[in-house]
Parts: sequence; structure tokens; C-alpha cells
Amino acid sequence: QLMSSARSEFALGLIAAIVTVVIATTIGAVSAYYGGIVDTVLMRLADLVIMMPTLSLLIVVVVLFDLNLFRLAIILGIIDGFGGAAVVIKSQALTIKVKPYMEAVRVAGGGTFHLLFVHMIPNLLPITFLYMMFTVTGAIFSEAVLSFFGVLNIRMSWGIMIHTTQAAGYLL
Repeated sequence: QLMSSARSEFALGLIAAIVTVVIATTIGAVSAYYGGIVDTVLMRLADLVIMMPTLSLLIVVVVLFDLNLFRLAIILGIIDGFGGAAVVIKSQALTIKVKPYMEAVRVAGGGTFHLLFVHMIPNLLPITFLYMMFTVTGAIFSEAVLSFFGVLNIRMSWGIMIHTTQAAGYLL
């Protein structure tokens, strides 16, 4: 059971991490580059997501909609991508934005697309990969908690295994 559910758990974590990295990097880079009203709107959206209790929100979403593991991974990735990861990546993007080579690219005639996708986003990749690792573990934990509570409709999970051992009296 442990080995058969490990494959789906890690696939869930990887999909959630990829969605998180794409969303957080895009929001962080665009917010840092444009600033102004774009930055204000995107960062207030990130603040809203940070303020919401993630586990309670997930329980409500899972109860309202019948989710499989892929859809749960997408929702986890969206929640994490619009949250704290976007704020931290934006702060890193602000430090990249003021580097001398960014000004040199502007003077040389580099457009917005070139600045964002050739210079800013590749320099954001180390911190995005760090958040990718955090998202994998967080997504696996969230799925295990939801399975433990019995709100997910899946066959086998680490949360179901923990619930079964707890119900049989083998824990504590």
C-alpha cells in the first residue's frame, strides 16, 4: 500500500509544484517589472491568498467539488502560486530589475519580452526551484490530511493508511 500510493503522492506533488512555479514566477516577475497598479493588484491578491487558511479552504473546495488527484494538484498549485511564493519571487525580481545589465539591455533596445524571459526569469530560477521543493512536500501533506479526514474519493493514500491504523488502535 505504501509503495502503490507513493507514485500518486509524488505525481500530485510534482504537478502542484510545476503549477506553483509557473504562476509564482509569472506573477512575481510581472509585478516587479511593471510596478504601479499592476504590482498593487497582484500583491493584494497574494495577500488575500496568504490570509486564507489553506486547509479549511481545501476542505470546502473538496466537499463542494468531486476532485481527483490531478485536479487537487492544480488547485494546490494555484493556491501556493498566488501566495507567499509570489511575494518572495517578486522581491527577488526587484533586486534583479535594478542590476546594471538590465539597464544595458534597455539601452541596447531590448523589449519587455526580452527583458522578462531572457534576463529576469532565468535569474529567478534558483529561488523558484527552492519553492518547488517546498510545494511538493506541502501538497503531499495536504492530500494526506484530506484523505485522513475522508473527504477525498481515492482508493489508497498515505492519509487513508494513517486513518486505518489509527481507527484500529495501532497509533498511541
